[in-house]
Amino acid sequence: MTDSATFTTPEAGDEDLGDLLLEVLPPDGSTIGNLSAREALSRAAERQISEEEYSAVKDRLVGLGLILKGQGRGGSVRLAEGIEGGSRYEAPSAPAVGNGRGRAKKEAPAKDFKAVLWATADKLRAQMDAAEYKHLVLGLIFLKYISDTFAEHRAKVLAMVSDPESDNYVGDDPAEHQASLEDRDYYVQENVFWVPADARWESLRARAKQPDIGQLIDRALVAIENENPTLRGKLDKRFGAAQLEPGRLGELVDLISTIGFADEQRSGDVLGEVYEYFLGQFASAEGKKGGQFYTPAHVVDTLVAILAPNSGRVYDPCCGSGGMFVQSEKFIELHGGRRDDISIYGQESNHTTWRLAAMNLAIHGFAGDLGQEPADTFARDQFPDLKFEYILANPPFNISDWGGEKYEEDKRWVHGRPPIGNPNYAWLQHILWKLKPNGQAAVILANGSLNSIEGGENKIRESMVRADVVEAVLALPRQLFLNTQIPVCVWFLTKDKTINGRDRRGETLFIDAKGMGQMISNIQKTLTSDDINRIAETVRAWKASENTYVDVEGFCKSATLSDIASHGFHLTPGRYVGKDCIEEDDLNTEEKALSTVVAYNEAKSRVANAKKNIGNELCRVGLTRVANLLRSIDPEIVLSDEFLESTTNTLFRSWFVNHDPIKLKREKLDSGLDKELDDLFPEDFCKDTKIVTPRDWRAVPLSELFTFQGGSQPPAADFREELLDGYVRLLQIRDFDNENHITYVPKTSKLRMVNEDDILVGRYGSGSGEFGRDSLGRPLRGLSGAINVAIVKIIPKKDETREFVASFINSGTFYDLILGGSARTVQAGFRKEDLDLIYFAIPGNELMNRFEQFARAIWSYRKHTKSLKKRASDLSTDIVANLSSGKLSEKHFTESLQKILVEII
Repeated sequence: MTDSATFTTPEAGDEDLGDLLLEVLPPDGSTIGNLSAREALSRAAERQISEEEYSAVKDRLVGLGLILKGQGRGGSVRLAEGIEGGSRYEAPSAPAVGNGRGRAKKEAPAKDFKAVLWATADKLRAQMDAAEYKHLVLGLIFLKYISDTFAEHRAKVLAMVSDPESDNYVGDDPAEHQASLEDRDYYVQENVFWVPADARWESLRARAKQPDIGQLIDRALVAIENENPTLRGKLDKRFGAAQLEPGRLGELVDLISTIGFADEQRSGDVLGEVYEYFLGQFASAEGKKGGQFYTPAHVVDTLVAILAPNSGRVYDPCCGSGGMFVQSEKFIELHGGRRDDISIYGQESNHTTWRLAAMNLAIHGFAGDLGQEPADTFARDQFPDLKFEYILANPPFNISDWGGEKYEEDKRWVHGRPPIGNPNYAWLQHILWKLKPNGQAAVILANGSLNSIEGGENKIRESMVRADVVEAVLALPRQLFLNTQIPVCVWFLTKDKTINGRDRRGETLFIDAKGMGQMISNIQKTLTSDDINRIAETVRAWKASENTYVDVEGFCKSATLSDIASHGFHLTPGRYVGKDCIEEDDLNTEEKALSTVVAYNEAKSRVANAKKNIGNELCRVGLTRVANLLRSIDPEIVLSDEFLESTTNTLFRSWFVNHDPIKLKREKLDSGLDKELDDLFPEDFCKDTKIVTPRDWRAVPLSELFTFQGGSQPPAADFREELLDGYVRLLQIRDFDNENHITYVPKTSKLRMVNEDDILVGRYGSGSGEFGRDSLGRPLRGLSGAINVAIVKIIPKKDETREFVASFINSGTFYDLILGGSARTVQAGFRKEDLDLIYFAIPGNELMNRFEQFARAIWSYRKHTKSLKKRASDLSTDIVANLSSGKLSEKHFTESLQKILVEII
């Protein structure tokens, strides 16, 4: 495949022919001969359908369970029970009158097997939150996938060991055959996941009606992870704590059991289709939050069609559930390539979404590297030494709390440091940094990135244009995405415009596609295959030859550097294509006003979702009653910091200081925990250690958990009460109790910077003369800036134990150990060497992870509630300012507001 390859769409692909075949079959479920069906299909498609085409489409629909084979000379087919169709059926005597039970093609798609499955699965969800339910359903689909793949290979192993002509023949003894079937090497050498007997799907299905089926599934997942290193930490084990009505989980197992096992199609292929379909459905069900893990397939198709990945490394720095990779692999196969022509690399910070991506790739049979763990791309690049041929990304844009204050001096900021309050240009520059010299990238961002001036973004944008790294800009229609209604665009980046086509140096292509797409609901629009093809063809023609591309007024324009400079390096396509002059200033005012509303509602949504997550995590740590109490509280009520701190501290001291579950087990008393959680606690303590240590736990010096750093003291003459350019907030002891009086100082390399996730304690306490007794009881978190000499920053040795360490400090445990373990007096101070003298008992990984995720859910909620309060203040100020200044009339603002209220309602 070459860069000049076209992206034409067949007159009717397999999917379209499949729809048509459903439409021409009798709607009452009666049979029709294959010859008659093929002739009817030819009439509907308005072209002759060959026997080979008909057979391929028929077999595919049979494999999906949409139609059934019948008897008779030449064979026959009919619609499967419950499947609608027949809108184009013509009875032998006369054309059919009316629409029958079917539907007109342009009104709604036929209900296929995946849609029937979804409707049933969604019904079983009842009142359970879709964000939680998706992990159960998708987890079960994946479990069935690896079990089916295992069973499929098991049949091949049996054929090999029982065939005298095979090199693996072991004789005719059935016992030898059975032993071979359980030989792990036969599976591992073929890259088939090894599934222990009790974890196989049929074993679980046989026990689906048992009340403990959730715990059985969790144990199966643990067993599979233990046997397959590549899956460790990537399977979501939350079935035992699922808040489903009794019996519903068993019904869900039975439903998933109906997927797959057609004669003509591998079970894994069907399961892959279902997984992908369900990801999209769950994203729709979750609304705004769904956009965090799912980019609509038609948008991904557009990016892939333009970049046309054919070989090399494909990277997504914020990969969500992995949709960019799936579509890239499909593109390669569609254009005659092989899926192993490309290598997949992805990074994702959200641990549950990271697991979705891992399962998505595995269920499609794709090999991919998602890094060692979920991690923040800016802070912990999982591929620091790799560069990539293709990068596709839909990053979380316009996020104010991305941690920008931590990256002042960064080698990635070639074109300028991005503003602390917005990561858009951080994403663009990170992606440019990761490109190979011959690389190409497509990045989805808010339209505001094209003309923003805040924080020096205009200077960064100008530098990028002058460096000739902006290949093309595509303006997309509104309402394509689930998580935002504001207009978005795609930046296409490159490091060399002399390759992948003609020499395009000094030129940038602008495409305005805002008028494209068709509505599929009252809040969402989709790009059609014709839209995608037109956009991709335009880019291909522009790259391939000056003679095949022409500017189209209102749609596309090839602009020079001088053209762009004359527009002040604003990159909004409407400026260049000449479409309605776009009234950009009005749109900017509207977008800025609406962005404040959007920011408020996004903050409000994050608080609601974080509150639900707390409920889920409470169940995972055995506090189901507390979770039910929270769920009964009005969602609008914000939980207090005091309640949340108390809950976390109480649990920490109960588990890791007082060891209550272990003491109860030792006394043969009920711990009140579910069996899976209870099993994570040992039954007794070790007798011969320096401290009381539960059996199988590790007694470690505090130096293995964390270290600390002190701040510095700027000159008092530099103190300011207002924020000036180049200044940062100075955090002092008084900020532990009072945030009303804020001090700012010039930012220098000598300052010790901290962010809102950092754990801070007072070095000398607040007036007590002791070592931070007042502060240690309640560490300061949630603020960013520089710390002075009276404050110490606690630094966990591992990020995955951050909240464990925070709770260790916050619960007062650290202070208790200082008094009991340090050889130095409290007044004399506390040194890093003292951390080697004090020991604490550390639990196993699974129990540590349970607490860590619970505490992170609590901390996330607290951060989001603080952000919500600020957004509410910003919203009030912004509305009044815009209306009073006359920049936005009340009527204009109301009309604009209604555009996004549809989504909120």
